[in-house]
Amino acid sequence: PEYLNRMNQGDFSFAQSSTLPIIGGLFGIQLVHELAHWMMSLVKGNKLFGPPFFLPSLQLGMFGAITPFIDFPKNRKEMFDVSIIGPAVGWVVSLATYIAGLYLTNSSSPEMLASFPVVPASFFHESLVSGIATLVAFPTLMIQPAAMLVPIHPLVAVGAAGILINALNMMP
Repeated sequence: PEYLNRMNQGDFSFAQSSTLPIIGGLFGIQLVHELAHWMMSLVKGNKLFGPPFFLPSLQLGMFGAITPFIDFPKNRKEMFDVSIIGPAVGWVVSLATYIAGLYLTNSSSPEMLASFPVVPASFFHESLVSGIATLVAFPTLMIQPAAMLVPIHPLVAVGAAGILINALNMMP
């Protein structure tokens, strides 16, 4: 596809228009994640200190964020509730983004597909969640040879990265 050919030739002039939506999408998912923490802390009567500090990552864009408490939770249940709600909401939003991207990929014209980034078909087999979502939303992707390059809508990349980032944030 055109995207891969231009990258291989060293033409990155189009990269800004294709990467900024992905970066914006990842920050949007992380913003929803942080807002969920903030809202639950308000419900529980705790205060969070200032804006979150984002942890960068070259592979995923970011690993998440750190937002310290001003008022420490009264017990472990409150701390668990405030802590788990962000990754849980972020994961659901990421999965919805991934599925929306699959539907947009499936409904795109061949001309549009040529401008999308490409991934190997094995990308859709790497996790149970993404495999099931792909099987439901775009079943023909699941039968492609693993090494075949498949164009995807940028929302698929945003959703997949968001699923991984929020899953990592659920680990203690």
